[in-house]
Parts: sequence; C-alpha cells; structure tokens
Amino acid sequence: MNPNITPLRSNNANIGRALWLLTALLFPSFAVSFLRVNVGNLHLPYPSMSLALICAGAILYLLMRGGRFKRMAYLSRYQTVAIMCALFFIWHLVSLLLYEGRNFDGLKEIIKLATGLVMFGAILVFFPREPAFMERFWRVVLGASVALLIYLNYRSLEARNLFLSSLNVDNVTFTGGRNQVAWYVAAVLQFAFLRILVPGQRLRAFLPLAIILFSLMYLASRAGWLSAGLGLATATILAWRNDRAEGAKILLVVLAIAFVIAMGGMWVLDTYAGLNEVAKKFVWIYNPEAVPELHSYEVRWGRVEEAWDGFMTAPITGVGLQHESYGGTHNDYAGILAQLGAVGELLFLGILAFVGKRCLWKPEPFRRSAWISLASRGAYVSIVVSLAFLHNLYTTPFFWFLLAMVLVAVEVEKTANCPSASPGTA
Repeated sequence: MNPNITPLRSNNANIGRALWLLTALLFPSFAVSFLRVNVGNLHLPYPSMSLALICAGAILYLLMRGGRFKRMAYLSRYQTVAIMCALFFIWHLVSLLLYEGRNFDGLKEIIKLATGLVMFGAILVFFPREPAFMERFWRVVLGASVALLIYLNYRSLEARNLFLSSLNVDNVTFTGGRNQVAWYVAAVLQFAFLRILVPGQRLRAFLPLAIILFSLMYLASRAGWLSAGLGLATATILAWRNDRAEGAKILLVVLAIAFVIAMGGMWVLDTYAGLNEVAKKFVWIYNPEAVPELHSYEVRWGRVEEAWDGFMTAPITGVGLQHESYGGTHNDYAGILAQLGAVGELLFLGILAFVGKRCLWKPEPFRRSAWISLASRGAYVSIVVSLAFLHNLYTTPFFWFLLAMVLVAVEVEKTANCPSASPGTA
C-alpha cells in the first residue's frame, strides 16, 4: 500500500464522517419549520438553514476529493427504487404543467421533493456501512432531539399553554406545528426506547427516553400516539419472531417504562400547565362521544372523501399538483391520489413497498446494533402511519432522509452478521 495515499484517504473518510455527524446534529431542525431564524428582513426556516450548512459541508468534501468517488458497491441494489423515485419526480413536473391553475405552492413542493430525493440518494450511496458509526450517528440524533424538545417544553410550560402555543407571539393560539413535531417524535421514540435495552447504556438512555416520551404526551396528538405505538409494536413483533424471550422482554420494558413516564408526565402537566387537553385526548380513544369538541378526524375524513371525488374526475393523471380544492387533505395517500392520479399513487406506494419489503420481510437475526435495526423498522411503520394524518409530509427532506436510513440500517445489520462482507466506501 502506498503510504502517501493512505493518510489522504483516511482524512477524506474522517471528513465524510464528520459531515454525517453534523447532519445528525441538525437532524431535529427538520421537524420545526415553523420556527424561524431572523437575518435582517429575512425569516429563514430552521430546515433551510440546516440544509445550507449540510450542502456547504458536502461541497467542501467534494472539492477535497476532486469530485472523484469509487464505484459504490450498493448502487445496483437500488436501481428499482431509483427508477421509481425519478418517475415520481417527473410525474410531479408533468402534473404541475398540466394543471391550469399551477402556482408557486406547487413549485415549492417540487423543490422540497427534489431536495428530499437528493438526500435519499446521497444516504444510500455515501453513508458508511459501519455498525459502530451508525450507533454514534443515532446517539447524536437523540442528543440533539432532546436538546430541542427541552427548549420547546420549557417555553410551553413556562407560559402554561398547550405545547407550542406560546412560541408564536403574534398568535397565542398557534398550534400548527404540533402534528409536525409529533410525527418526528413518534419516529425518534423508536430509537430512544430500543436503546434502553442495550447493556451498559440503560442509565444514560433513560433520560432521553423520558424527555421524548413526555414530549409525545404533551403534544396531545392522537396521530402521533398511534404512529408511535404501532412502530413499537412492530419492533416487538419482529424481535419475537427471532427470539421469543427477547420479544417478551421488549414488550414488558415498553409497557413498564411507558406507564411510569406517563404517570409522571400527567402530574407535571397538571401541576405546571394546568391543561386537560391531554386527558381529553386519552378519553377520546375509548369514548369519543364524551368529548364531542374533538371532531377533527370527522372533518379530515370529509376531506378524504372530497379527494376521492377529485380522483374520480381524473383517475389517471389527477387534478393537478397543489390543486386549490385538494391541497389540504391531511392525508398524503388521499392527496397524492387526487392530485397525481393513479400513476402518482402507484409510484409512491411502490417506493414504500420497496423499503417495506427490505425491512419487514424475513429480517436477519439481530446481533450487533440490534437496537438500531429494530428501531429503524419501527420508525418505518411510524412513517407509513403518519402519512395518513399529515399534509405534504412526503415532500419534506426529513421524510426521505428517514426512509433512506431505514434501508441503510438493514445493510448495516447484514454487514454486522457477515464480517467477511466488504461493501464499497465513499
């Protein structure tokens, strides 16, 4: 081996890993687009600032490498999903052009989708397939998430308001970001819960788990609760399929910790926030008639029915991207069906099915980094469920980032189980 080349490659690899860790540190900012950084007369969303920093680091990395990369050994594994993603993006462009009422909102969603797909591809190609690095990445994500949630909880509890309602000084009833944060918390909760099962890390893992789970309660989002619960149920079932004792252990740990933190969280909310919103949402789960004011799901179902009517008017092509009548269904499956027709819906479901087949069918026996592989599978289910309750979640870079990390986690799991494997590196 040439001694003059090895240090250069090592330095490039270290810079690449540092860039990924920077991405992990900024990861939670993608869940708070409603918060702004004020620069002069500009009010820049947190995700935009994070993307700018990540892109600047990526450009620097490319320049240091001279724009050259080794051929990725895993590229051939993702040809199918790459083709579907490309066609999905092209169909968005076609839909925007076909829709006579095309507007800036449609163009904005296309830009967001393009950014997300670029991140999706970059992760699949360049993210290191190393179990130890994957663990470090998610530990940084959890730490950054906890820091953000502590800030949001403090601001809300200080004002004795519903979560996030005190963060917009111009409108104290503002709650538009709650569902956005809830689906992020529901996905990250999978990693916080499964990490506590790792021997030697349980004490350090408990505090992040307690803060993330309390935040999910405080958010008072039924969709968030459902997606988090189904994700954890999936992780438990998959663990049980490989090892029944391990599956039973995970189930008991989840139930015990959730009960303890829930009781403590309810006391904190009752003492410091003086709100009964969370209690009402719990009552709605088993007795909706007792809280008739919580009728948002009935309203949303009406929007889904309207989206179906829109689909029936143009079943192949859809009515057009960001059509004024079907742009706020709060259900991405219905929204895509109405706006992009059967073509767009089938492409999107095909992408989800590709990822689902990789991570849910015939999982590998869990060994090293088991908590990450299990949590990634739970996060995938959480994402799929959240799509049924949110508007334009699928165009956010964060959605595609998580989807790619699920696929990478499956590869890391196989690498850990097959030490002789030698995948390519960036």
